[in-house]
Amino acid sequence: MLCQICQKIFRNSYPSKRTEHHCTVDELQQAALEACYICRVLWYGVSALPPDDPKANSDTVKAQGATNTKPVSKYDIRRKADQGKETLELSFIVDKHGVGSGGRAFTFCLQATSDAHGLAVEGTYDISDWTSSMTCARNWLSQCLESHNKCQASQSTEHTQFSPTRLLEIGQPDSEKVRLRLFPNQGGTSIQYATLSHCWGSSNVLRLTSTSFQRLERGIEISELAQTFQDAILTARSLGIWLLWIDSLCIFQDSHKDWEHEAALMSHVYRNAILNIAASVAADSNAGCFPKKVRSSAEPCIVQTAWTDSYNDTYHLYHDDFWDHTLKNMPLTKRAWVVQELLLAPRVLHLNGKQLFWECYNLSACETYPGGTPPTSRLRWISGDTKWQAFNTSGTRLAAVNDMQHAKTALSKLWVKIVEMYTKCDLTYTTDKLVALSGVAKLMEQALDDEYCAGLWKSRLVTELFWIGPSNKQALNLRPSPYCAPSWSWACLDGRISAGRPYEGGSYKTLKPLIDVHDCDIEITTSDRTGAVIGGSLQISGWIAFIQLHPDPESRWRIFFDGKWWKYGRDLYINLDCIVPFFQIHCLPLFIDTHQLPTFHLACLLLSPTGNLKGQFQRIGVLIASSGALGMKDWTGFRDVANEAWIQYETSCGNKKYTISII
Repeated sequence: MLCQICQKIFRNSYPSKRTEHHCTVDELQQAALEACYICRVLWYGVSALPPDDPKANSDTVKAQGATNTKPVSKYDIRRKADQGKETLELSFIVDKHGVGSGGRAFTFCLQATSDAHGLAVEGTYDISDWTSSMTCARNWLSQCLESHNKCQASQSTEHTQFSPTRLLEIGQPDSEKVRLRLFPNQGGTSIQYATLSHCWGSSNVLRLTSTSFQRLERGIEISELAQTFQDAILTARSLGIWLLWIDSLCIFQDSHKDWEHEAALMSHVYRNAILNIAASVAADSNAGCFPKKVRSSAEPCIVQTAWTDSYNDTYHLYHDDFWDHTLKNMPLTKRAWVVQELLLAPRVLHLNGKQLFWECYNLSACETYPGGTPPTSRLRWISGDTKWQAFNTSGTRLAAVNDMQHAKTALSKLWVKIVEMYTKCDLTYTTDKLVALSGVAKLMEQALDDEYCAGLWKSRLVTELFWIGPSNKQALNLRPSPYCAPSWSWACLDGRISAGRPYEGGSYKTLKPLIDVHDCDIEITTSDRTGAVIGGSLQISGWIAFIQLHPDPESRWRIFFDGKWWKYGRDLYINLDCIVPFFQIHCLPLFIDTHQLPTFHLACLLLSPTGNLKGQFQRIGVLIASSGALGMKDWTGFRDVANEAWIQYETSCGNKKYTISII
């Protein structure tokens, strides 16, 4: 369905030039409320709230009090060739203050129904209620098990021999009870079970404890479980699955020893499940996954153009960020633990409140497009194909790739994306920072054939050490307590991280390393090197320069370097991790990037002495210096600076290089 304003886009003259759309935020919200496909996407993208949410009427969202003399949205259409077939791109700019030179961009694709890559004009299934939706889910699962080559290739002997320690036996469809069963080593027997990804929330619901264990083992009424768990059981039963793993009911919640043991098995639990049920819409355990279904939310949007000066056709209209836009703002995807659960699972069925979404190594689909979601110009943050290449354990894995270096570079870039997605999410206990990603880390360690160092990779430390923290505010102490990682690891901070880019030696010809990494020593709490750490030290040699930072109201910083005071400018970038002393700061150049010669970019760590041992530091931030910054004509300026007598190091290596330790 489209509102009247959006219907006009496809009538009269073809809109090759930017054209006014909605004049006010109220108009846009009202159209979204009336289920206009385009306006719902625009509204949600601008406000991050459903149009019927009470908060959507706030001054912050609507920018009330400001007089808009410009429309809040504009659009145009461009023709684009896609694999020899013409598609149309409908582009919008939206700004609640009125579209001027800026605003947020949205792109929709129009694909002729005759060239729609197998997209059906109408869904194959009755999508008016959730019971009928399960017919669609059963078809996805059966097709995947029977005919998906990548999904079948991802299975291995390991997959047929593993079983979780405990599982919920959810019984036959007409049974009103479930019970907890123990599954000791099965000796090669295959067990078919599903897992559940869900938000715990603050609800006081039944969980596995030493007190509730016997009761759960005897069996309880399904109605005694939280609503989200009841809906997961209904889903699994509908798909013919009789065993279900739910973390809060299969791990003792009052035993740290059991939690540590089970956390180390998490990669096996999710990878060996036949299916992961993702309760995407449920904000907590009592919220449930099946609100009243609206048929229009799952129907494809079909447009018949009627332009007076251009060719006309019947088109599928869809948002080019269709998949991520639909799922990325769901309550579930804001939970950090879920990142690895969705990555590790071979198949995921998303219960998103409006329709079902399916993803496996071969197929991404939904009820609107049961045969596969439409192709888009925008890449998903991680596709099923990328997951398969990174995490499958068959003979087709990384070792068989002809261009090994290229494959490892691709995996390193994937790790960067995973870290950046993961650090955007919420974690109840900061001490879980590394544990909640350990399952993925184990698989990446095998694929990369590298040593894991508290969130970074040893052979790539030169550039991975140059991650950028979530804040530039000197007054904010971002280091969480208790301890969860060394200061040189992104895991030591709370908040979104821009991860250090991978360095693969010869594949990055414009990068020149300026440090030597001698040792990386990680202290761990268990035998699992990818899990929780209690300490870590990095021994490095390189050039060290003394630097002072002082706040400046005009230029933000005044910087003392090489015996002179300098102003902060465009050729410098400084990002601090935490509150710092504005004296005795040591600057360690990591690498030089010369891809824009004669301009260069020098990436440095900012370090502060711990005061415990000579030459021992903690990281406090990063600095990027470009050509001409701090009076340097070239990057060797750091080697020849005039340092203070008190500059710290462990040993001198010659050539003005020093060895230090960072903890």
